[in-house]
Amino acid sequence: MATDDELRDFFAAFAMNGIMARSRLHPQLIPEEGMARRAYEVADEMMEARNPKEPEAGLAAVKTRRKKSD
Repeated sequence: MATDDELRDFFAAFAMNGIMARSRLHPQLIPEEGMARRAYEVADEMMEARNPKEPEAGLAAVKTRRKKSD
């Protein structure tokens, strides 16, 4: 299994692929010197999305709590 750092790099590589493809079509959208930084920002967002937070209120929170107690 990959470490968190390896997974982050993996996500950044895929994000960079998409950023580069998009920048070829619309070069004004992402400055060249900012591509790597943006790729890691996207990777960090992906890492955060891997750990969803439980809803704090509402029906979804009640359903989640019931599943855990069963």
